[in-house]
Formats: sequence, structure tokens, C-alpha cells
Amino acid sequence: MLRYRPKHKSFDYKPRFYDQEKEELMERLAKYDREGKSKDIEVSKDNIRASFRSSSGKPNADLGYRAKMVNQSNKRLIAIIIILCAVLYLLVQSQSVLDLIG
Repeated sequence: MLRYRPKHKSFDYKPRFYDQEKEELMERLAKYDREGKSKDIEVSKDNIRASFRSSSGKPNADLGYRAKMVNQSNKRLIAIIIILCAVLYLLVQSQSVLDLIG
């Protein structure tokens, strides 16, 4: 009884290589092959699908645009804070507000 040792399980896992660029190339070639046969809705769907994939599939696709938008948003936020502080200062300093409080 003490001599029995269970055998380990082995798996037949074979890793596969995924090449996104090659797959996109094959899809584009298939699209042009189909384009000659039918130029209808399917081609339009494929174009839309490809445009979504190209803009969101690559993490650094348009890093300059995003940085510009973040910078613009930060400037807008600072301007709003400054304007709100100025309005608050004017309200606190005005005589009518002081009369209402005191």
C-alpha cells in the first residue's frame, strides 16, 4: 500500500503563434477577393470592422492625439477653477452679501 504512487498527468499542449499583422493582411486580401464578387453590405461591414480594429487594436496608435486632448482638458479645468474662484471672491467681497450675513 505504501509503494503505490500515482502517475502524473501529462498534457499534449502545443503552443501556437498568433501574428496579428498576418491575420489582418489575410483579411484584407480576402476582402479584395470578395470585393470583385459582391460590393454590397458585406464589404461595408468589413471596412467598418477593420477601422475599429485599427484604431483600438494598437495601444500606441495615436498617442500624440490623446496627449494633446489631455493637455487641452487640463487647461480647460484650470480656467474653470480660476473663474469660479474669482466669482466666489467677488461674492464674498460684495457689500450686499455681507449685509445678508451680518
